[in-house]
Amino acid sequence: MFEAVAAEGRWVATEVPFDRRERARRFEQTIAVRDDATMFVALDGETVVGNLFIELASYGVADLGMSVAADHRGQGVGSALMEEGIAWARRVGAHKITLQVWPHNEAALALYRKFGFEQEGLLRRHYPARAASSGTPSSWACCCSGPEPRVSRARSRVRCDRARGRPPHRARRGA
Repeated sequence: MFEAVAAEGRWVATEVPFDRRERARRFEQTIAVRDDATMFVALDGETVVGNLFIELASYGVADLGMSVAADHRGQGVGSALMEEGIAWARRVGAHKITLQVWPHNEAALALYRKFGFEQEGLLRRHYPARAASSGTPSSWACCCSGPEPRVSRARSRVRCDRARGRPPHRARRGA
């Protein structure tokens, strides 16, 4: 699923082709041995339709990245993933969550605003030239120490599961 999103060339900085097995191995190793990092996957039946990776730095800031399959955008998948990621960040003691977004990704910007994120800065010359053709990404953040933002519950036919110590595409926990 992530490879398809990367192949669109518009939403994430990862460029295709990339080594899927090596990327999966790195994620598996990270979430298997660290309590300060995890991945959530959104499943429609047995199909992964979205993911959110989040890790907590030693100074209390959690950084997240996410993607949603093109045919599942606008259906609450991103909201469901954000709810899980933010709840996890609060549980592990993060005081702030950060992410990066491209300026043309209006749907993502609206999603992040809905969850209380605000733009903090621009990331000029942050990515390779090919990725930079999508514009200058910006850094966004929200505070975890205050009250939770009031958002309507996601209405989606997918469920979010935490992928812990196994490949996300095999994560199968109850909803």
